[in-house]
Amino acid sequence: MSSEKIVDSLKFFSVDGYEKLIDTYGLAKTWTYILDFISNKTIDQLQENELLNFDNLGEIYEIGLAHSNKIAKKDMGKYYTPKDVCLVMTELLLENDIDTIADVGCGTGNLIIEVLATLKDKTGIDPIDFILGGKLYLYDIDLLAVDICLAKIDILLGKKVSQKVNVIIGDFLDKKISLPPGISVITNPPYSLIKQFGKSWNVDEVLLQAKDLYAGFMNKIMNYCKNAVIVSPQSYLVANKFSKLRKKLGEKFYGEVFSFDNVPGTLFNGRKKGIFNTNSANGVRASITSLKSNGHQGFKLTHLIRFRGDQRGEVINLDFLRSKLGTQIQKFDEQPIKAFKELEPMLEEIAKTETDNERKYISDLIQFEPSLQNPEYKLYVSTSARYFTLASKKTLKRKGYFTIYAKDEQSFDLLYSLINSSYAYMWWRFSDGGITFTKRNLFSIPYHEKILEKVIEIEELVSTMIEKESDYVSYKVNAGERQESIKFPAEYRDKINEVLFPKYADDMKLLHKNYEVLDGQ
Repeated sequence: MSSEKIVDSLKFFSVDGYEKLIDTYGLAKTWTYILDFISNKTIDQLQENELLNFDNLGEIYEIGLAHSNKIAKKDMGKYYTPKDVCLVMTELLLENDIDTIADVGCGTGNLIIEVLATLKDKTGIDPIDFILGGKLYLYDIDLLAVDICLAKIDILLGKKVSQKVNVIIGDFLDKKISLPPGISVITNPPYSLIKQFGKSWNVDEVLLQAKDLYAGFMNKIMNYCKNAVIVSPQSYLVANKFSKLRKKLGEKFYGEVFSFDNVPGTLFNGRKKGIFNTNSANGVRASITSLKSNGHQGFKLTHLIRFRGDQRGEVINLDFLRSKLGTQIQKFDEQPIKAFKELEPMLEEIAKTETDNERKYISDLIQFEPSLQNPEYKLYVSTSARYFTLASKKTLKRKGYFTIYAKDEQSFDLLYSLINSSYAYMWWRFSDGGITFTKRNLFSIPYHEKILEKVIEIEELVSTMIEKESDYVSYKVNAGERQESIKFPAEYRDKINEVLFPKYADDMKLLHKNYEVLDGQ
């Protein structure tokens, strides 16, 4: 087939036809034809092609990556940035004083295109003058992706200015690659564990501890930027292996962190449904982090935001997200807490007890000495904590559980209550919110000693729940195996909350919702 016929065939572009072109000519040659086809067209002209239009170019390239080499795409750790996420990140970036801008790991340019499209409205800076003045920097290891990005810039601005963009192709962690000092950075870095450090990398204590590409990118960016907006996994907020990264963040910057759960909707699940059925959403629990270098006030964080698909337009919105930021400014020298702002006073009350020795921990209720462990006080604790935590007297027929022994009857009733109430779940979600509820999570949970005075009020409820455990057995198939659990009616949990935490019982209900409460709901 001649190149003219190939280009002409793109007028009737389809995913199947695209994959056949890749099979015949390879990904790079196929994109040579596509770029030739789009190079002299306007955005409006491209929109006439249902699939091969301006907004879809980045995702089409990702389909090609996956089709040509799924393993390579996975190893790159590339994730498509949806337009609404790009808009939020752009708003955060452009509220800063801007001199130069870098998109690190720019890929096909979803982020920088949004920045350039709104630059003049937000800052008064003309994007063409900005580029011609040598103020824009693009970094990526994938030359083909950058070529697509540059083509999109020319189409967006209606003028061939991309030759004036500072393009740096290569491994961003290479010592030879640097950013201009004082630059503003926007980035969706690669998400991948580091299997082996590059010989040309500067492996400092942060990278050595984290062993994660996105942490390496954040670490290097901090050495140069005066402000940055980064979308990444939220694991850097919770995992011990990122403690040195957090410490450096806290020493150099202040800002805001917006964190998202991966159920029921995910931050990266923003594709046009029914068009690219070869793509599926990834399950990253993501965060958008805004860093500013002036001052050391600390960070404000949101809770781990959950939203349904029909809420996306209202939730992925900077005004809404900022309305969910906590009021407490947190330092990153300790692990930050992603709390509902409605429950911050509860946490503050517990924090104040530390000075008068009234602050206790769940571990204080546990009998660790095997010779003193009483089978009557044995509890099975599920490691699954999607919407609640669970402790049972009944043996759980499942793989994900651990056992604990209470010290005495009073400790048993309190343990059973705290785990089956909203309390243990609250601390897990605020301090972790990852995949599993572990012994470490449980044992580190604090409580106020005065709560022991209320145990007698819930003895009967605890007895009732134990008697009815078998009535509320539920099953879920995981990896082909049926896993047993117990799902108590919410009224039991709510009753424990009302007795143990009367001031906060209503607000604790927020913890178990799978959606954000919007105006009018």
